[in-house]
Amino acid sequence: MIKPDNPCYIKPANTWIILNSCGGPTFDKPEVLLETPSDLNRANSFLNLRVADIWACYKQWSDQGALFPLSYRAIRQAGNGAAT
Repeated sequence: MIKPDNPCYIKPANTWIILNSCGGPTFDKPEVLLETPSDLNRANSFLNLRVADIWACYKQWSDQGALFPLSYRAIRQAGNGAAT
């Protein structure tokens, strides 16, 4: 992670990911507002990331406050049918 605050800059490998949690309109989109969904049980998009070690990534991000819609056990079951 390069910058932890809003916006958050993450630099995995040869790319940058910029995460914004909210924000006002910009000059090119004056009618568009970015805001946190009112119902956190509904989503209209997903970002899937492939990582070399899912457990290490899950643990590191969880330790830093990340929330996941599924537990690690559920993720493992969905991925290969075997829970650990």
